[in-house]
Amino acid sequence: MFIGLAVFVLPLNYAKAESLKNYTSKKNAFSLKIPTTWTVAVDGLGQGFAVMQSETMDTALPYLQIIPTHIDANFQAAVKKDHVKLVRDLMKGTKVSGLKNYKLKNYKAVKLSTPQVDATKQDSNIFVFQGDVMYILNFVSPKTSFKAFEKTLDQIFQSFTIATNASKVFADKTVKDTKNNFQITYPFNWLRATGRGVTAPFTATRRGDIYAQIVFDVSNLLSASEIANAKALLSTNLSQFSDLVLNSCKSSYPDGDCKVTSAKKSKLNTFSGAKVVMTYTYQDSQMTWNIFTFVNKNKMYSMNYIVGTQIYSSLLSEMDKIAKSLKMLK
Repeated sequence: MFIGLAVFVLPLNYAKAESLKNYTSKKNAFSLKIPTTWTVAVDGLGQGFAVMQSETMDTALPYLQIIPTHIDANFQAAVKKDHVKLVRDLMKGTKVSGLKNYKLKNYKAVKLSTPQVDATKQDSNIFVFQGDVMYILNFVSPKTSFKAFEKTLDQIFQSFTIATNASKVFADKTVKDTKNNFQITYPFNWLRATGRGVTAPFTATRRGDIYAQIVFDVSNLLSASEIANAKALLSTNLSQFSDLVLNSCKSSYPDGDCKVTSAKKSKLNTFSGAKVVMTYTYQDSQMTWNIFTFVNKNKMYSMNYIVGTQIYSSLLSEMDKIAKSLKMLK
């Protein structure tokens, strides 16, 4: 759930730095105290993946990540019931140590450590909960200097404050399009595309993921005969797209795994008012397309998921949530 990310990079002699200064992130809705010798490498909504780029930060240096995310009502209920158990469940499958309640003045929090791929490094993490927002503070440093910095790290963690407008910053956004007769809601970590070159009524890309996109499109008015034969129309439309995808895949990856599933009726409640609903999934080794197409009144609509095959399974539930928020207006 990488939504927004702020990364602070320390100099190699950081263990000697005890003087702290205030830092406020308006984009990610938090503030805390950090050593005066730290520099801010990244602090922008949804720019978390930039941290891995060598020109952004030297990954050999210690760093702190601040990762906020919006949580739904069920998640909030689980936090109230037992926030320590919740984090244990979230980390299921990952070996953790020192998982325990962490006392913060105004928030529920949990502290833990995880094994590092680089055995020369050590981390310390806290999960902080406030209303419908969760923050993960992840600190990583060389093992040789970790112990010397623990006291200062605790001061940093204790100074962490969530802005009063955090809930608004990370709230879902809703688009109501009366011209095309639909309404759709998407998470704050998705960026809606608008302006020149955007032809579909709704196009959104997941911030930080160039290979995760949702496109909702609408056709011109259908004739009476097309509406009467909606199933055949949709089948033809999907078959044409299928051929296009397969030919493109085979051309780009002659030895690739290019395949298409057969059409089937969708069970998504999203399209309950549609005359006919059909779906396809197209997949090759690089990309996956999920196509939901349906006829409503006198127009044909399509919802397309376009996502990298390697991250498809991890993002499917998030993309389904957007699709299921779709409502056709009366």
